[in-house]
Amino acid sequence: MTKTIKRLLPMAVLGGALLFIQATQPKAPDKSDSGIAFFKGTWAEALAESAKTGKPIFADIYAVWCGPCKMMSNYVFTNEEVGAFYNENFVCVKVDAERGEGISIARRYAVEGYPTLLYVDKEGKVLLKTAGGRSTKDFITLGDKVLKSM
Repeated sequence: MTKTIKRLLPMAVLGGALLFIQATQPKAPDKSDSGIAFFKGTWAEALAESAKTGKPIFADIYAVWCGPCKMMSNYVFTNEEVGAFYNENFVCVKVDAERGEGISIARRYAVEGYPTLLYVDKEGKVLLKTAGGRSTKDFITLGDKVLKSM
């Protein structure tokens, strides 16, 4: 069952009166603890965590204005199956490519589109880099491909 949010949208102006229509849109899933638990810290700290745990890094390199980035954040990264797979196998990091340390990370890895899904080893060497949104199934398949290549 899909939850919906109802809101009024301006439809038209008729005789000086603004007419509204009622619109519904799907509600984003609750951002509970079931999805990806993104690492809080610097890039250097994420690399150190990768070395300590033996897990490669998955980095979601995004821009705040990017539609596919928002879709991934709201629907894919919050998925329970995605969270279980990525939390077990990767140190997961979100990188805003247009702010702070994210600018130099995006430059270092030659980010050209958003979202860039970046997988690196404990030394920062690229294992796989791809751009664009993915479905939950395709996103798990992508992570599995990285693990099998190691």
